[in-house]
Amino acid sequence: MSMNWQDIIGHVNIINNLRRLTSEDKMPHALLFIGIDGIGKFLAGEILAKTLLCNDGTDMPCGSCRSCQAVDSNIHPDLFVLEPDGKTVQMIKIEQIRQMRSNIALAPYLSDKRVVIIRDADKMNEAAANGLLKTLEEPIGRAFFILTASNEKKMLPTILSRCMKVYFSPLRNSDIESILQSRGLEKTRALTIARLSGGSAGQALLLHEHDGLKNRADAYSFLTQVLSFSDEDIWMNADKLAKTDREKLSEWVFYLQMFWRDIVVLYHNETDSNLYDIDLKEQLIQQKSVWLQCFAFQAADYAAAVQHRLQTNTDIRLTMEAFIIKLRDLIRS
Repeated sequence: MSMNWQDIIGHVNIINNLRRLTSEDKMPHALLFIGIDGIGKFLAGEILAKTLLCNDGTDMPCGSCRSCQAVDSNIHPDLFVLEPDGKTVQMIKIEQIRQMRSNIALAPYLSDKRVVIIRDADKMNEAAANGLLKTLEEPIGRAFFILTASNEKKMLPTILSRCMKVYFSPLRNSDIESILQSRGLEKTRALTIARLSGGSAGQALLLHEHDGLKNRADAYSFLTQVLSFSDEDIWMNADKLAKTDREKLSEWVFYLQMFWRDIVVLYHNETDSNLYDIDLKEQLIQQKSVWLQCFAFQAADYAAAVQHRLQTNTDIRLTMEAFIIKLRDLIRS
């Protein structure tokens, strides 16, 4: 599929600056695109790579030269894409960095340069990060590096110092709503999902494609019952959640966090329309009598800890069992 700058929703200033750097031949050899997942960082990196490799040498890819066609077909010999790998805990490993270094040491084939895209560069293990640092400190040939990350704090400060940082903001709800409507969603559903997406088009599409609204409904049902769970209810729910796909379970916990966040907001202003779950506003107002503000804050902290554990090789059943017990016992503390 042919890619060009107009395929990116939002981020107009970033795109204009990248195009200017390209046209003036002032592109730094390493850039780091920072922002939440699903907002177009990787797509921007792909299009920038295509622009840099294009045989026309302008500020946008021509789409018709051999180089552009090779990028669109995912077979360009001068473009290398590194992504986290692994069955449970995904990360970028030193072997991938070594292979990349070997590849860029060769002369370019279709272009006069090489481009490396490292997706989720904040998921490099220590050895890989040190290997990349050495590559950035001692560039091989004419190579450009485009890194993407959602959490720069997880990266080596020495790598950060060698990259030009580009910060991508979350998308506006109206932009995400337009993306969803272009996929055939009716306006009301598109607006609801857009508000739940947190500014991420990727998250919005997951909500749509993976029946996210049903998952949210399940989370809300749990919210209304957990404080009165019996011990048997805890074991049954822990068993059920342990059988859930890890990604879907993480999404379910995220919905709980947003419910508690909205409840806290409503404690301060019941007329506030800046809610993630605006369509459930009246129900959440009623939940204030159950979820005291201190409970909501504590529950959100518990959920954040669970989200972190779900990114590791944790025992899901034990994690969810402990989570539910902590929530149930809030009212008893």
